[in-house]
Amino acid sequence: MKLKSSLFNIMFYLFVIILLSVELIPFFTIIIGSIKPNDELFDPSKIIPTRIELIRYTDAPGEGMMTKDFFIQLRNSLIISATAALLIIGSATLSSYALARLNFRFSKTFAQLILFSYLFPGAFLIFPLTFLMMQYGLYNNLASVILAETTISSPFAIWLLTGYFTSIPKEIEESALIDGCNRLQVILKVVMPLSIPALIAVFMYTFIRSWNNYLFPLILLNNKDLWTLPIGISCLLGSEIVV
Repeated sequence: MKLKSSLFNIMFYLFVIILLSVELIPFFTIIIGSIKPNDELFDPSKIIPTRIELIRYTDAPGEGMMTKDFFIQLRNSLIISATAALLIIGSATLSSYALARLNFRFSKTFAQLILFSYLFPGAFLIFPLTFLMMQYGLYNNLASVILAETTISSPFAIWLLTGYFTSIPKEIEESALIDGCNRLQVILKVVMPLSIPALIAVFMYTFIRSWNNYLFPLILLNNKDLWTLPIGISCLLGSEIVV
């Protein structure tokens, strides 16, 4: 029995190692490509570079990326992504709990409409969002992109957390209410600690989505000092193209 268990563990960990190796190939290629010389960059026979060049990690004009603009764009991307993710966690938690636990009129219809709104692409909302940001004086401001990202990603976060909150036994919350907790304390002290895996998943999803978004920062931000990394990288890739 122990032999079978040990053999199963060995096979399982071997499978995990192989799977992780395959998944990490793109990251390995990116890292190796960043230190290859230009004459070996597109040579498939030179998987491992014969010499290492770190010029791309410097501020060398035309080749290095560690410029002042890069760090400004990195800061802007971090601010937008982290703030949007935290706002979504806060709003989606309250909305999802209300849909999962509070029986109010049209609650099921409202939940379906939230998921249905997620089907619309962000490009459909770019013009009304731009108009609203101009009306409220938020155009060309990081807050406009943060609010836009929060609007787009909230429906999926609400749908995901609603299903997770529904799976939590009601008896746990009822015990907390009997012990003197109000509804907000139940959410903060009982529901959220039990929902840490779901909250982490929502945070990572919204953070990555906001980090990779190109359309909203491009339309809502005119000032170059407010650009994010996706815009900066696209300009870097197209800077030597003559139209």
